[in-house]
Amino acid sequence: MFVKNLENVQGDERDVILFSVCYGPDAAGKVAMNFGPLNLPGGERRLNVAVTRARRQVVVHATLTPDRIDLSRTNAVGVRHLKTFLEYAGRGPAALAEAVALSGDAAVESPFEEGVRDALVARGHDVAVQVGCAGYRIDLAVRDPERKGRFLLGIECDGAFYHSARTARDRDRLRQSVLEGLGWRLVRIWSTDWWRSPERELQRVEAAIELARRDAVAEREAERPTEPALEPATAPAEPVGEVDEVAEVAEPAEAAEPTAVRAPERIASAPVTVAAPAVPAVPVYEVAALDTETGEADLIHTPKADEQLDRFVRRVLAAEAPLARDLLHRRIALAFGARLTARVRERIDACLAALPVDARPHDVDGFLWRPDQSPAEFTGFRTGGDRDALDIPPIEVANAAASILATQIAMPRADLARETARLFGFSRMGSRVESSMTRGLDLLVSLGRARPDADRLALP
Repeated sequence: MFVKNLENVQGDERDVILFSVCYGPDAAGKVAMNFGPLNLPGGERRLNVAVTRARRQVVVHATLTPDRIDLSRTNAVGVRHLKTFLEYAGRGPAALAEAVALSGDAAVESPFEEGVRDALVARGHDVAVQVGCAGYRIDLAVRDPERKGRFLLGIECDGAFYHSARTARDRDRLRQSVLEGLGWRLVRIWSTDWWRSPERELQRVEAAIELARRDAVAEREAERPTEPALEPATAPAEPVGEVDEVAEVAEPAEAAEPTAVRAPERIASAPVTVAAPAVPAVPVYEVAALDTETGEADLIHTPKADEQLDRFVRRVLAAEAPLARDLLHRRIALAFGARLTARVRERIDACLAALPVDARPHDVDGFLWRPDQSPAEFTGFRTGGDRDALDIPPIEVANAAASILATQIAMPRADLARETARLFGFSRMGSRVESSMTRGLDLLVSLGRARPDADRLALP
């Protein structure tokens, strides 16, 4: 084992490297774009050395999330690569192909775009120009004032990139569908509409920005402590290399999945709103109230705690079953103020085994069900609460997906997974959320409640 910093680690390797990012926000919540050697010329090579010291696995620990790194405040290649690497650690290889490219010297493509940009800037918005790379640059993008590493809205103008497309389908549908699939919220301004009534078009864009801003605020408030923006994540130990050569499309940094995407058609100046699938009201997940108890961490392993432990377990099962066994462990340990160790888990499991037969839960793939509950007959799902994505029983995910599919008849599997995650309150498809949704959709298919149709799932 060794503990080394960036300057001294070159030449050393281990099977597993714990990579700690020791930068973060200050007491006021501000992040300085000063990352030491990474800000210097060649800093990207130092980062490449640091993240390729592992033979098998790199585990990243960071309080700094990639969306807090504002590339508009620095031109350092090393900082840009750090942002991309943190995205990669959190979301996997897809983050490399979806990396956003920002150029400080980018210029508008036409006087029309310049006029739109200047009008938005005059109204107090921070607007970036030509975001992305290759054939998928977005003409204008409005930054989130709360998180400068994010974009609230992409604005498409019928400028050079629009007219360079070979077909109308490429111009009006394909580009838009690709960008929306990467998380962009888009609005289009037609030049003819702009010349006729710029004030009306500005009001329409302002409304879209305000809607996006409210959604962004709601997403931040809905973030759960058990599903952090960047959890300690495992990434393969291949070199990151030059991510600029990989990125071929644009994506907003940590962009919100669109709930109401504005998709204007060429035949009308007003946008058409495509809303998220409507689903019926569902019960809210109720967390067992244990905070009034007087648990003592030192007594949890003694016979004196038997009665209290039994009461805690019964109360959690009554309020929250079906629930993950690991979640039950965490609930009880927290109530006693004890660290969740292997010994504590064994103690709680022993209490479960000692319950009377008419109160003893049965375990189905790591999820505990009360004797009066049957997985085969369970048709509901619960939203809210503080559950981690992997704490949600697959049958609940399957039931939630089925409720969405009932209103849509058929949906692309990726879209159905994303909307189901949103139903449970997850604003982003991290690795844990994706794993939970995939497990639920697989169960939905295996139960015969949905059928695969190419890349879509449809009602049977």
